Amino acid sequence: MDLLFSNFSYFWRVYFGIEIWQFALLCLICLLPAFLIFYNEIKTKDRLALVKLILTAIYLASLIAIPLLGRQTTAERQIILNPFFDIARLHNNTLRIHLLRAVISNTLFFIPLGLITSMKIKAHTIIKALIIGFVLSLLIEGLQYLLMRGILEGADLLCNTIGSVLGASIYLVYKKILSKYKGEIHV
Repeated sequence: MDLLFSNFSYFWRVYFGIEIWQFALLCLICLLPAFLIFYNEIKTKDRLALVKLILTAIYLASLIAIPLLGRQTTAERQIILNPFFDIARLHNNTLRIHLLRAVISNTLFFIPLGLITSMKIKAHTIIKALIIGFVLSLLIEGLQYLLMRGILEGADLLCNTIGSVLGASIYLVYKKILSKYKGEIHV
């Protein structure tokens, strides 16, 4: 059991860049903004509100830990604004897997943001998810640049924004399907 935990702990430090207890503390700190996001649902004693609250806190903590704390400090600040720079380098076999993983993970990482945006903002959801995804991505990329924790990349901005829009789209399709079969839903 100790070997399993030590391997998990090592994996955790490598991926998140912080110890498990530090991530748990970060999750507790992120409970406050998550509580503010879902305050009305908690107040009305919505059965899923607690689950949404906890998942949102974990997501917000991950949003801080992975791109900002989970990286080594770089030697210099770099900016690559061309969003298709990585795509142009895909012909290089040694970079292909790394670049595909980066594009896919950046896109998937922002899908929950689009879902949360759609749950809370009812009108013009896709446009607002696009704006919120872009602004939050720009904030994270800017912090990576300022803290020397990564490269400010246009490709990351594009993929993160697409992920946010995908999340909002998934939620809208989900809501439409449920409303078709159950009448009006309250998610």
